[in-house]
Amino acid sequence: MGTYDDWIRLQDDAHRAMNERQDGQNMRDWCARSLEFWKRFDDSMLTAQMWITTLDEDVQRELTRAPQPQTLSEAMEMAVRFAGILSREKEHETDKERGRKRADRRNPTLTEQTATRKRKRQRSSTGPSFSKIRRHRRQRPEGPR
Repeated sequence: MGTYDDWIRLQDDAHRAMNERQDGQNMRDWCARSLEFWKRFDDSMLTAQMWITTLDEDVQRELTRAPQPQTLSEAMEMAVRFAGILSREKEHETDKERGRKRADRRNPTLTEQTATRKRKRQRSSTGPSFSKIRRHRRQRPEGPR
């Protein structure tokens, strides 16, 4: 490694990263940045289990249910995967609270709507549309058959 001072500085950086919890940051960026410090140490000093304690409680809970990672990189991949799953679940829960369906997520609510024009449908080159046929039938005079 380097001198004793370098080792102490690295240890301080790692502990600062450990104590600075994830708190809403992009999970993949945060994991990569914090693992940069952790990888500089021996596995005997800083383990994947210690690193997991720096994560948000929800992610920690999911990681403890899964098979335990053996390396820091395995722990990072699992944390990123579980954080993505949890964020999608939270997003779905907020949609339910708002009374919106998952398919409506892209469609604006009444308060969010902007003035837009309805596009005309493009005509098919394969023949007349059913709406034209129906209209034609309606216009036919009723008479004895």
